[in-house]
Amino acid sequence: MAIKKYLWILISLVLVAGCESLEDTYSDYAGDGAIRYLGKCTKVSVAPGWKRLIVKWVNNVDPVIDKIKVRWQVNDMKDSILLAPNTTEYSIPDLEDGNYEVTVCAIDKNGNESLANPIFGRPYTPTHETIISFTRLISKHYFVKKRLVLFFSTWQENISSAQLNYYTADGNVKTLELTSELMQKKYYLLPEEIDPDKPVILNREGQVEGCDDLIVFDPYQLSRDKLYTSDFKHWLKAKYGQSEISEEFIESLRELEYDYSLSSFEDILNLPNLEKLVLGKNRYLRTDMADQVPQSELYDLERSLFVLDVANTVCGLAVDRYNKHYIPDENLPAYVTKKSNPTQPALTCLDASTWEYTCSEEDKYPYNSNLENLFDGQLDNWWQPELISTLARTYEITVDMKQVQTIHGIKIVQKAFDKADSQSASLMPGKIKVKVSTNKISWEDATYVEENTIGATNGETTILYFPNSPDVRYFKFIVNDQVYGQNFSVSLAEIGVF
Repeated sequence: MAIKKYLWILISLVLVAGCESLEDTYSDYAGDGAIRYLGKCTKVSVAPGWKRLIVKWVNNVDPVIDKIKVRWQVNDMKDSILLAPNTTEYSIPDLEDGNYEVTVCAIDKNGNESLANPIFGRPYTPTHETIISFTRLISKHYFVKKRLVLFFSTWQENISSAQLNYYTADGNVKTLELTSELMQKKYYLLPEEIDPDKPVILNREGQVEGCDDLIVFDPYQLSRDKLYTSDFKHWLKAKYGQSEISEEFIESLRELEYDYSLSSFEDILNLPNLEKLVLGKNRYLRTDMADQVPQSELYDLERSLFVLDVANTVCGLAVDRYNKHYIPDENLPAYVTKKSNPTQPALTCLDASTWEYTCSEEDKYPYNSNLENLFDGQLDNWWQPELISTLARTYEITVDMKQVQTIHGIKIVQKAFDKADSQSASLMPGKIKVKVSTNKISWEDATYVEENTIGATNGETTILYFPNSPDVRYFKFIVNDQVYGQNFSVSLAEIGVF
């Protein structure tokens, strides 16, 4: 019994000693007493506004909280503000673009701060990509002499108001209200003359997603720089060799010819001195097929008709249309002169009877593509490689004229066939590359472009003129297979050199 009593005493002493050791250890870390942490702010959120960030939070009920501190920083810039302890929202004003780190913490009278977790936010500013990409309502515009032409984009419901401010020819400032009703017209010619030397300013107010602020966007000045479609730029290079479109060249154009399908006529609004537009003059269709074969098309007929009306009204533009290219008869404006199938110019092609010609894709016996038919001067026969179902081929047809000659151009004729012959209709090429050489070593493009568009209708003739009339001995004609169902081949009736 005595032994058991002493054991309990010993255990008690050990426990007391252990407790004192733990307290001593805690005191080493706690200093004068236990650390008391302030209750922190919770549910902190940051929402973007116009040049500001809206910060919201839920306060802790800790009674010793004296102030709320909101701190924000971006890059090397830091700032903060002290708020009343019952504040639950603050708008950080006058911010530049950037991804801001924001913290919200509670502070007691001694300056002790609660824990705070950072949260990030980015305000909407003029340099924000969402603001930059906000609709300008006007997708394109053209200054045509003293008139302004507008192409509208789609009206958006987040637009509060929009105005176009301009100076009239007599010096007055006027405003055009841009509304959803007006923009339903798609295209608009300002009804009065403007002062072409004064700015035209677009003002907008609206909202963006995730922002409750009404944004007053920076005024936008309509540029006077001329923009051209890819169709127009390609056509100018092919027709005139204009790789870079100079203002001098644009102002020199009095007459413009279009021959092949394109998006629209809108580029003529950039041509201040254009007097005549000629459509389809260089497409030589079979006389007996002119009303039955596909014509050159406009992919945006409505826009093109508006453009023609503007050019006729403002600039007095006259239009000649051959066959039924571009504009259906039922849409033909009164100022367009209808013309029939153009007459081919009289060309004397060289005698090819002594020439040598080869093709990169040789016939597989016993099939004969009749390559010689391309140069025999006869339109009732043709060249056509074997129809295959594997991979499409590229054909390089090399011609040796045996002597150097000065060449002005070539005439290319599509195969003539019965209109019910769907295979022949499918195998006509619409593009051809023409290269020339004097030594068969160095080759140059015969025209201004590497690949030339040619008319692809039943028996159609295309004439390609060579700039500068080069000296030539060797030709290389390059065409690709066309698709017929699941098969590939191509056909041409004639290539004449003049």
